[in-house]
Amino acid sequence: MRAIAFLFSFILTSLLFAVPAFAAEQASRDAAVTDAASWSFHDQDVYTLDGPWTFYWRQLLEPRDFADQAANRASAAAPSSATVKLPHIWGTSTGEGSGRGGRQAAPDRQGYATYRLLLQLNDAERDTVKALYVPAAASAYKLWINGELKAQSGEVGTQRETMKPKNYARVIYFQALGGSNEIVIQVSNFVQRKGGLWTSLYVGSPEAITYKREFNLVSQLVISIVLLTLGGYHLALFLLRKLDHLSLLISLVCVLLAIRSMLLGDTLLVRLFPDIPWELAVKAEYLAPYIGIPIFALFVNLLYPQDMLRRLTQWIVAVGFAFALVVLLFPARVFTYTMVSFQVYSVLVFTYLLVVFFRAAYRRREGAMLNGLASIVMFLAVLNDILYYNAVLHSIDFAPYGVVVFIFVQTLIVALKFSNAYYKVEKVSGELLSLNATLEDRIKVRTQELERSYEKLKEANGHLKQAESSRQRLLANISHELGTPMTAVQGYLKAMLDGIIRTDERHYLQMIYDKVVLVSRLVQDLFDLSKLEAGKAKFHFTYVTVEDLFLEYFGRYRLDVENRGLRFELVPPESGESPSVPIVSIDPFRIQQVTGNMIYNALKFTPEGGSVSIRGELAANPGDPAKGELIVSIVDSGVGIEPSVLLHVFDRFVKGSGEQTGRAGEGSGLGLAIAKEIINIHGGKVEADSKLNEGSTFRFTLPVEFLHMEVG
Repeated sequence: MRAIAFLFSFILTSLLFAVPAFAAEQASRDAAVTDAASWSFHDQDVYTLDGPWTFYWRQLLEPRDFADQAANRASAAAPSSATVKLPHIWGTSTGEGSGRGGRQAAPDRQGYATYRLLLQLNDAERDTVKALYVPAAASAYKLWINGELKAQSGEVGTQRETMKPKNYARVIYFQALGGSNEIVIQVSNFVQRKGGLWTSLYVGSPEAITYKREFNLVSQLVISIVLLTLGGYHLALFLLRKLDHLSLLISLVCVLLAIRSMLLGDTLLVRLFPDIPWELAVKAEYLAPYIGIPIFALFVNLLYPQDMLRRLTQWIVAVGFAFALVVLLFPARVFTYTMVSFQVYSVLVFTYLLVVFFRAAYRRREGAMLNGLASIVMFLAVLNDILYYNAVLHSIDFAPYGVVVFIFVQTLIVALKFSNAYYKVEKVSGELLSLNATLEDRIKVRTQELERSYEKLKEANGHLKQAESSRQRLLANISHELGTPMTAVQGYLKAMLDGIIRTDERHYLQMIYDKVVLVSRLVQDLFDLSKLEAGKAKFHFTYVTVEDLFLEYFGRYRLDVENRGLRFELVPPESGESPSVPIVSIDPFRIQQVTGNMIYNALKFTPEGGSVSIRGELAANPGDPAKGELIVSIVDSGVGIEPSVLLHVFDRFVKGSGEQTGRAGEGSGLGLAIAKEIINIHGGKVEADSKLNEGSTFRFTLPVEFLHMEVG
């Protein structure tokens, strides 16, 4: 039983191999026949004429050649032939049948050949009009139907110099015969890597074929318009916002793919511009993906720079533009052979970009999930086109659709960004409206603040001007204050040396001594003021009751005042019935220096018969009953101080209204400046009030502590 089964299998296998060989042998002798007797041409059905076709390599045969062969069959040798099926690409195994001796039907990519097919129709189709749709034939062809030349694209030749390439889709109408209808096509190619009939041919009723072609044209036109529209939209976004380079790159990719779409399939661009050179059209077709893919890689790099290797991006761009440079520098018969390498490059690039999108989605980048899904669609479309144009897959050109999906997703992401921005603008607008409701009040408040600041700046400017004036007067005053007494001393001493004044005259010696004392006091005042301002003066603080301060320290000025013919009044602050004793922490010597400077100023500017008084006042601290403030006022009934001088009376070398008294030159003008520094160190402040011809009041404050005393 096993032997019988083995023998049966061997016979069956032999028959399976023998049948194709027998069929090929028969097809080589006679024209290939496609039986279309059962086809219905009254509906919208379209049928493919994939063959088999009889193929004559390096032979340009016309219908009359086959007629002559039939008439002289007995004497004429049949031309060498093979059977092939469409799509048929020369120099590859795609569509290859077997020729005599088992040779490859088209061993070279470049050459010329003839295709022949007999389309068998039933008698009912006699004298009816049929249509033949020829999408592409590389790279020039002539077509006969039933012995009549129906179409020619370019010029068919037996070498490169005699052929002229031209390739665009055609629809050919013919009157059918009952029975056998002969289709003969001559094809030549010496200008690119793909030669032959590498797409299917279609036959059907004129209406069906016209519909199919119009559908293809409209689809191609729509996809091109969509790409150009999206490209224009993103270009407008770039022009409105020049920093948005993503929109510029998307726009370039859209335009390139739109041009490529119009150069494939029904070659819409060639139909719109029939005079466009074939070489230029092929360059544009190849440049679109060669430039588009590197630009797309740059787009992804700008979109997710943290997820894409910068060096690898540079290599992707460099390799892509190197391919484009080959297209620009070389003719089609050279650069078209780079397509296979570029397809491998494209698959590797898109694989890496998918990894980038998945990595960005994993890291939750903005829009990464949508971009990842759209990139998968585009990657599948690219794979489809690679397989389709290599005749591995019977499909259509899907790359433009994949790009449209991806660009549409980008447009959707941009729309989402604009929508979010719009919501933010609405939110900010609401906040601005609420702010504007109180803006007027805020402006008023701010205006008042600015006015106060302006007044302060104006006042500060006045102080700065006075300070600058004081600085300029400082050297002049020092020079004057030191120079005047020293000149007098120099004069007296010179007179003594010359014998004009006797050295034993005490009066002149006293005058010299007084001048030296004045200079010494001026120098000491400058020294004291410098140490006080630098914080280097030594103070010896001690606690003194306010009562002792007035009676013991301030009371001693009575004699000096009365000796000037003035009334003196000492008014200590009222302590009331409180058991607390007010005390101050002071350096007694420094406080006497302050009081003395103010008293002696009052004596200089108060005419005889006037009065000078020292008054005290206690002010409690509402926040701390144990602390307060002592206000000491030195009041005189003198000539007063001019308002312009009063603002700077505590500055250096300011001597008050000295012009109105006969003692204008007395003093150095440093006493009040020294007094101010001393009071500041004690934690108090100084101020002055005055009215011309009514007198002046100088006051200073000292911190006070209230010591509670229990009554036993």
